[in-house]
Amino acid sequence: MRNILNNFLSILGYKIKRSKWLYENDKNLIATLKSQNINSIIDVGASSGQFAEQVFKNGFKGSIYSFEPLQKEHNILLIKSKKRKDGNWKIQERCALGSMDKDVVINISGRRQSSSIYNISKIHTSLFPDSKNVSSEIVKMKQLDNYFEEFKGLKKKILLKIDTQGYELEVIKGAKKIMPYINCLLLEVSLTRLYEEQPLFEEILDYTSKNGFSIWSVDRVVGNKFTGQTHQLDIVFIK
Repeated sequence: MRNILNNFLSILGYKIKRSKWLYENDKNLIATLKSQNINSIIDVGASSGQFAEQVFKNGFKGSIYSFEPLQKEHNILLIKSKKRKDGNWKIQERCALGSMDKDVVINISGRRQSSSIYNISKIHTSLFPDSKNVSSEIVKMKQLDNYFEEFKGLKKKILLKIDTQGYELEVIKGAKKIMPYINCLLLEVSLTRLYEEQPLFEEILDYTSKNGFSIWSVDRVVGNKFTGQTHQLDIVFIK
């Protein structure tokens, strides 16, 4: 039967081949959520909701609590979340998260998902020329611990996802009270400085291990296709 189909499809330029298992980052994350029995996700650096949408699309049935500092993206999140009938996507107040409470300036990149409190580096702009900063916004920064009473009662177990363009460690430092309630961390971690002053892999690994976390999985996020160098990873840590 396969030969008959191949003869027919060859006219159209196609051929049936035995497929192999292919690794997919999104499906690997869902497998992790299931194996770790994750029921709640704190989504820090939600952007326009791409992460939450993908997780829900892949079958996650728990609740997601999203934080986003940029006005445009925060407005989009509010619109998208209202379309969900189950009420499982909750958008928090517009603010940045970090290690202290204060007003901060966020540098807005031409690639808006690359916007950061830190200045973008030459390494980053050499990889993505359109990522240069084009404007800025002033926004309130708060510590995640300000939400301790709300989040300590979340349905267990909890994943804390942080994608804040180099500012991940500062977010963790502002979550000392909440951290004992966190079962998994999903962090964007850099091997080279894509943002000035950002901590790199070794410093983040040291801090997370001291808080009882170990690496569960690693996915490549940013690399140079010409040199083969890896610049950034998504890492899941578990207790």
